[in-house]
Amino acid sequence: MNQRAIIGEIIEAILCFDDARLREFIKGAFGKGIDVTTLINNGLTAGLVKLGERFESGEAFLPELIKGATMVQENMKFLEPHIKKDGLQTKAKLLIGTVYGDVHDVGKNIVSIVFSARGFDVIDLGINVPAETFVEKVKQEQPDLLGLSALLTTTMNNQRTVIESVTEAGLRDKVKIIVGGAPISEAWAKEIDADAYAEDVFSGLKKAEQLLNLRND
Repeated sequence: MNQRAIIGEIIEAILCFDDARLREFIKGAFGKGIDVTTLINNGLTAGLVKLGERFESGEAFLPELIKGATMVQENMKFLEPHIKKDGLQTKAKLLIGTVYGDVHDVGKNIVSIVFSARGFDVIDLGINVPAETFVEKVKQEQPDLLGLSALLTTTMNNQRTVIESVTEAGLRDKVKIIVGGAPISEAWAKEIDADAYAEDVFSGLKKAEQLLNLRND
């Protein structure tokens, strides 16, 4: 089986949620001399993007998107030892977390997985993260991008608090900020001085790459 066929099988395994088949072809790809960059970009990421397109068009549902994303995450763990060896460079660093008072993490977790598969170095702070922690981690990690998630109308204002705290700490011009979550809108993002609003993970990925002037390849 040639490289193109193997990559096709990897994509199809993701779309069919066949984890055993996915692992089989990922492992088999090394025996065929397929490099890890190709596996991640043309295989895992491409499959997840196709699943995302089905989700956006109503052909797939949230539990399926989560299942596919989890499969990709697990196989990314398998590929991690090979990434450094193969010289795959990370595109940029994303620091992400769900704001204080909010314990929802499904959307944030999907973003972390997809961005990681796309070549970002992702630092996930988890849920219920205070503004002070975001500021401390921005200082410490010096991320290119800060992602703020809020799934409740009662916690969305804490996105504003984080941005204000980052600004007061003199760090606002050092990081791009993208916000997302069920109650969030483009108008809200502008009101709180965020750089971008992510309607969903894939539109968020495109906006992040545009903000950071990254090639979308």
